[in-house]
Amino acid sequence: MTETDQTAHQPPETGPPSVAALQRMPLLLQTVQTSIHAQVALIQRTAPAFSGQRIPLTRLEVALQSQQSGVVLLEGPPGSGVTTLLAHLASTRPMPFWFADADQGNGVAALAAQIIALYDLDVPLIPPATRIDAHALEAVLLAAVQRKPDTPLIILIDMPTCTAQPLRSMPLLLPRTLPDGCMLVIGTQSTTELPFTPLEQITIPQRGSGSLRDQSQLLLRMGCTSADIMSLITAAQGNLLHLRLAYQLVQAGVLTVEQVRPELSALYALWWQPLTAQEQRLALLLSAAGEPLPLGLCQQILQFDPQPALSQWHTLGLVQLTATHVSIAHWSLCSFIHTHATDALAAMHATLARTALHIFEQDGSLGSSPTDIPHTASSSLDQVGHYLARQFSRHAALSNPAQRAALLPYVTQRAWVRAQERRTSSLIDAAHDAAWELRDAAHTGDVVRLVRAATLTGSLIALSQTMPPDAATNALHVAVERLGRETGLRRVQTLIEQLPDAHPKAFVLRQVGEACYALRMRTSALRLLSQALDIEELKFPATWHEQRDTLHTELARTALQHTDVAVALQIARRITHVERRGALETEIVRWLLQHEQYATAQQLANQIEHTSMQAWAQSEVVVRLARVGATDDPDALLSTIALETARSWAVIELACDLATHHEEAAIARIEQLPTPTQQDRGRAQLAQALADANKDGDALDVAGRIQDVAVRVSALLDLRLRLEGLVAMLALEQATSVINRLPREVRVPLVAMLAAAYASLGNRAKAYEVAQQLPTGEEQDRALSRVAVALAQRGDTADGIAAAQALADVDERDWTLDELTHLLAERQEWAQAQAIAAQISAARERDRALADLAIARARSNTPLAAMESLAAILVPDEYIRAITMAAPALVASGNAAAARALLDSDHHALTIQQQSRVLAVIAAALLEQGTPDDLAQARSLIPTMSEPLDQARTHLALAHHATTSDPQVAFAELGASMQVALYGRDDLFRVLPHAAHVFALLGGTALLDTLSAAIEEIDHWA
Repeated sequence: MTETDQTAHQPPETGPPSVAALQRMPLLLQTVQTSIHAQVALIQRTAPAFSGQRIPLTRLEVALQSQQSGVVLLEGPPGSGVTTLLAHLASTRPMPFWFADADQGNGVAALAAQIIALYDLDVPLIPPATRIDAHALEAVLLAAVQRKPDTPLIILIDMPTCTAQPLRSMPLLLPRTLPDGCMLVIGTQSTTELPFTPLEQITIPQRGSGSLRDQSQLLLRMGCTSADIMSLITAAQGNLLHLRLAYQLVQAGVLTVEQVRPELSALYALWWQPLTAQEQRLALLLSAAGEPLPLGLCQQILQFDPQPALSQWHTLGLVQLTATHVSIAHWSLCSFIHTHATDALAAMHATLARTALHIFEQDGSLGSSPTDIPHTASSSLDQVGHYLARQFSRHAALSNPAQRAALLPYVTQRAWVRAQERRTSSLIDAAHDAAWELRDAAHTGDVVRLVRAATLTGSLIALSQTMPPDAATNALHVAVERLGRETGLRRVQTLIEQLPDAHPKAFVLRQVGEACYALRMRTSALRLLSQALDIEELKFPATWHEQRDTLHTELARTALQHTDVAVALQIARRITHVERRGALETEIVRWLLQHEQYATAQQLANQIEHTSMQAWAQSEVVVRLARVGATDDPDALLSTIALETARSWAVIELACDLATHHEEAAIARIEQLPTPTQQDRGRAQLAQALADANKDGDALDVAGRIQDVAVRVSALLDLRLRLEGLVAMLALEQATSVINRLPREVRVPLVAMLAAAYASLGNRAKAYEVAQQLPTGEEQDRALSRVAVALAQRGDTADGIAAAQALADVDERDWTLDELTHLLAERQEWAQAQAIAAQISAARERDRALADLAIARARSNTPLAAMESLAAILVPDEYIRAITMAAPALVASGNAAAARALLDSDHHALTIQQQSRVLAVIAAALLEQGTPDDLAQARSLIPTMSEPLDQARTHLALAHHATTSDPQVAFAELGASMQVALYGRDDLFRVLPHAAHVFALLGGTALLDTLSAAIEEIDHWA
């Protein structure tokens, strides 16, 4: 590369090109301004140091010119210049960027904003879900490449530094699938593991004459003599940070050129060792800081003037110093200090956290209750206060264990969350704080603390999804102008729907509705305003109540399974939905009845608040008491039941109990029912009971007394299935004699049943005669299809198949062939089942049958034969269903490799989400096997799952497996599963109900009640 080539891309005066594009969209920029500002500051500080990178830059440009989709990896050790190269690219080329260590926790939204601006997307609005769902960013990528297909989308991502002092508590949500024309250039350390295979892997530093010349020029510009250049370059081994620092240390007299060693840590050690105790404390403070530290706080913490030391370190290039703030220049120094002063660094984190707590308690930023927090306190913090509010949770989390336990739980208190919300007008900082607590709680062994932290984290992250109303209305105007009214509004609404149903969303809907009205879209305006009215009073989405009630239900059921009725009832009382609570209380009543706790069951049934469920529960109690002889007067108890239908059900049940020994009394009970409909229902049920008691004639007599013809025919046909011989034929004849009296809509299905009944007895002629009573066409074919199935069921398979193939109606023929396929599969006549399924006309129905067949074959004694049926499936959804159901059977039969191979289909390209789900199913099946090797295989599959929910479910299954053998491992896996809260509340509450048994095994039923109460408390914060 010539000198002209090297200077062809110079940083524009307006800043990075992607930011210049964003500045033309001020409403978009305003949403991510803090993150963009911090990242631009890093770029402006780092990019000027770009030099000595000719070879990797050239290789990178060649890779990017290929215009493939995929990932190019830039990797190198600390100080090698990976970040500098990315900063150079960001400052000189129209490439959106994400420098994770400087993104202020909002990097993914800032990235989306840059892409929207650079590619001038039709809807200039950041999807709110970008914080928690990689699909949201993937949708932006797809829209960009579709908008400008001839302009490759190249994204620069500088990964977070992997140190023992992480800067962020939230995961980095990278896109997992890339559209054609999109490439990621990812900078990372050599030790970082990434979940994808790069197209190109470029290692920095790289040797060569060009690199040597660049390093020599760098040293000459710094004032190095020619005599020392080669010694310094040789020691640096291409590491530019080492090169600069070594020269500065030589210039400062800290060491001679001859004393320079290749390792960066050796240079840091030569600087660190002669420091005084005060200077080391200053270095510890800067290492702990996590972001530029206010100079006022330095002096407050240290109680001495740090300026002389800071000025000297600034000259050496160790710190960045401004008039108000100071920060360590490169994270590798923080890592060095952590390695050499671990305990002292943890103590410094604790000092910072305690200082923050003291300041907040003094100025009223925290109160003992939410009403104690002044409205102005948290908004009037100075630079020190804002720094401490942002960093308190991190400092507490990185303190020593005793200090962590004492300090970190503050962030899960209601007062803290309210103070953070008032300080920032958002819940995102509070969500980050809770995430630090979740990170720590996963290693404490305290289940309550863990679940509480997970619930709060997931809830705050969900509520932190926001959308500025002005940005939404502006996006609507742009979208309508470009896409038209309906399409433009629909695209904007799709993004608005990502917001939780609460007051902030209502405000956005109201603003967009008013904008629609101004655009003469009055119907849409009214609809949006009406939607806003429905949710404007909600502090939390209504779905949260359902999620919480579902969890309470599972916790109560688990307590019941562990025979703790008191805890089950205590949890049940927290269920807000009366019908759901009534259903659970009815389950408890049944459990009490099964365990002969009759008095308690009767008392609980009477206390059920839901009127209908109370009546039904009372009916079940009366029937059980009568059956076990625990009451002498069931009629008196029945008279207290308010709901007539429930009372009649109990009467019928008691009448049927009399059928075996006192049929006259049974019939008398039925006759006393208040309505003809109930009497007929009672007679039908009594006829069944008499048939089961081998009282065939009585059964037929009772069925003949049924007044409603449709009910009578159904009862007679049911008797045919229960009886044999002459009485069965008599039942059919009686049904035949009255069936023509029925109205057409009732008659058609009963005629089909009657015809099938004759066929099942082997009377084909009568079966066809009955079926042919219906008009030719769909109705007659429906009856004939039932005849075909009945013939096959009694063993006349060939006749059944012939009858099915003769059907003229396509839908009825397909239904019949599907039934025959399942019947043949039950008999394990696989070849014929496969052939019959292939004759089904409709593609979806055919593939559904083939999928069912594949599942059945996988569960048979020859599971690998399922591959034949799987290969014939063409409908993607059915293929996914089939392999999801077949995989566990393959694993159980020792064919785990074959199960994994299901992901590689010649006909189906599974999405990354589908692959993740199947991998989770395979992992669960391996855990069912329970051997150490199977457990290891299951655990190894977790990193290959793209979906956090699938990973969480697998961790939870591992926890359940370990609860009895190793509680510590069980808690560790439970802690890993709870990290799904980092992606929002919905997935967490899909996992929590399934964790109920793990909770009970780890902490008993009392823990279930404690967890229920803790979640209830959080969900009622206002």
